[in-house]
Amino acid sequence: RVEATIEALFLAQNPRQLQFEGFMFLYTALDACFAMMKDMLPGPYPRTHGERTKWMCEQYSIPVPDWADTDGGTEIAVMRNPTIHEGLYMGEPLGFAIEGRGSNRNLNLQMQAVVCRLLVAILVGAGSDYVKSAVTSRQNIGLRLL
Repeated sequence: RVEATIEALFLAQNPRQLQFEGFMFLYTALDACFAMMKDMLPGPYPRTHGERTKWMCEQYSIPVPDWADTDGGTEIAVMRNPTIHEGLYMGEPLGFAIEGRGSNRNLNLQMQAVVCRLLVAILVGAGSDYVKSAVTSRQNIGLRLL
């Protein structure tokens, strides 16, 4: 699953794809992280997609982004269902809408940051400053592996 997560993360960064494609790859990477964590950590586990990202972040003290910090359905879980099951992204056919238009938030970039921190925490532990750093910044954060 580690390789699958990394591959989905890399596929999400293809500059030639549409935003919804990156979103789907990043959501897949988050799901793969959840599957790994279920194998590694004792339960109870979240029952819904909407609770997973917050739970994963809390396990490793990763700052929970606003799009994952709700009770019940989170923003990405609400976006996922019509994207996967109905071919609709942001209420429009795939490729006809962009998330975050008019705001300075970049959901895909933040999802990528969460996946990267989860991977580091899963592989080497949650003790590094990188894992606990904000996922809402474009600032480079050093990673020291001991």
